[in-house]
Amino acid sequence: MSQKKVSTIKTIKRILPMFMKATPLYFTLFVLIALIHGLSWSFMVNVTQNLFDTVEQSVFGDRPLHDIWWALAFFGITSIIQQLLTAFHSFMYVPFNEYSKGYFSQKMHQKVSRLPLVAFENPDVMNTINKADEGVNKMFGMVFNFIMLLTFFLPYIIYMAIYFWVVSPSLSCIILALAIPIIAGHKIETKFASKLEDQSAVPRRQADYYKQCICDPKYFKETRLLGAFEHFYSLFRSSLDCLINIRKENARNSTLVQLSTNVITFLGYIVVLILMIMAVANGKLSVGGFAAFFMALNQLQGRLMGSIGIIGSLGNEVNAVNNYLAFFDLPENEEPVSITSPCGIKLKNVSFTYPDAKESSLQNITLDIKSGETVAFVGENGAGKTTLIRIITGLFKPDQGEVCYTSAPNSQAKKDSYTGISAVFQKFQKYQLSLKDNVRISDFNSQEDESSVKSALDYCDFSYNNLDNGLETQLSKEFGGIDLSGGQWQRVAIARGIYRKHHIIILDEPTSAIDPVEETKVYEKFAKMSKGVTSILVTHRLGSAKIADKIVVLDKGRIVEVGGHEELMKNKGKYFEIYSTQAKWYQ
Repeated sequence: MSQKKVSTIKTIKRILPMFMKATPLYFTLFVLIALIHGLSWSFMVNVTQNLFDTVEQSVFGDRPLHDIWWALAFFGITSIIQQLLTAFHSFMYVPFNEYSKGYFSQKMHQKVSRLPLVAFENPDVMNTINKADEGVNKMFGMVFNFIMLLTFFLPYIIYMAIYFWVVSPSLSCIILALAIPIIAGHKIETKFASKLEDQSAVPRRQADYYKQCICDPKYFKETRLLGAFEHFYSLFRSSLDCLINIRKENARNSTLVQLSTNVITFLGYIVVLILMIMAVANGKLSVGGFAAFFMALNQLQGRLMGSIGIIGSLGNEVNAVNNYLAFFDLPENEEPVSITSPCGIKLKNVSFTYPDAKESSLQNITLDIKSGETVAFVGENGAGKTTLIRIITGLFKPDQGEVCYTSAPNSQAKKDSYTGISAVFQKFQKYQLSLKDNVRISDFNSQEDESSVKSALDYCDFSYNNLDNGLETQLSKEFGGIDLSGGQWQRVAIARGIYRKHHIIILDEPTSAIDPVEETKVYEKFAKMSKGVTSILVTHRLGSAKIADKIVVLDKGRIVEVGGHEELMKNKGKYFEIYSTQAKWYQ
């Protein structure tokens, strides 16, 4: 996606209230301390001038010598206060930074949880999420730099410009003229930063993925077994080199802009110094004033350079920050319907196509699942079974057609729904939690009920009594616990689905790691337990589909047959073909 032109000022105006809401105390204190700290440097110029003037008048004039000690004491006290302000200002940076990043990361995670599942099938959306993640790190930097510019740098520069105007209007004009290359450099660096973010997202995501393939526990066992380490490392290096080259080009261009700006600023600094010497010669500036402001001029140059750097940083950060803000404009799921009683499911002319896919995964699906009915979805790989389940559960929204839950109010019957539905998928998660929490995680909002956890595990024939810590056993070797076999993990996943309060339950091939005999036992128990509950089974093993009241056969995204086992076998259609093929494996 191309990056639109963005305004730094508009972006800052938008995020400042967000920071005030995120950390009101630290934000207020940080701004206040930064302002006092910035003004102290301007005040220090007068204190320094007073010290030099007092020394000059006491040594060469008629001013008492003891006035030097008073001026020196005042200078020392002011310097100590200034150092304390510097220390406190630095101390405030850490909590302000950490609390702010934590707040905006939390907001981002909440937003991700509200995105439609189909969004994660879209590469553009994944790039947007990646850019938004980078934006979290840039937001604090942008606000911090803006506050420093406004409270620490600008007051000092403005004060010096006013003083120089009093001494010589030409000095002030030169200082103002130095803002021209700063503004020009800011605009150029903003364009460079925009191009950098657009070009970096894809290779950055690729590098992160290849790194996971090399290091992540989910991947590295198979990666090593296949001897694919060198291949993934090569891909990682290639993506990383691409990312480095993009950043090197951006850094080179930015450095040239900053170098040009610094040269112009340095030349202005020399001119200012010459005009100050002429002011002393003309009697418009005292020797003490010249000494104080000669020292201040070095600081002024540093502040100007710092301002240039901050403005350049704002230009680099604004695009990443706007990526974070734009992320929140992505469409979200509708409010879920709460299914509080047994219900049926009606699909009318449902069609669905994945992003960037050439062919539809589902085409004109019409199906009536009655309340309390057990239905089996069968078909070959790619027939559309899992996609149909995602449509029924509300994870995907159909491109055409509608899904209705017959127990929902008329005003809500066609909305997406999550609550009141439980599902166990083939690619389930192995949470690094205790056994009890691995089951309870499906319904943490309900009151903890250990007996229900045990009942769900007993249903799945999972033996927990022989574990050292029973239900409290940690299922993760990484955190000092144990690991389970694939079949045991699947039983835990099924128990998780059963534990969740539901009126619709779906088993989407969750028993692939269990042998056919054990799988049959699981499904037989499931059929008995799910009486009065609308149940959907998705399976490749057609022998397990016999327990269903109705079998739905899918082929290439369409429903080609519906009926009971005996009826479909007599029809000698697609179901008969698949069943006969599988039967050979068990003869």
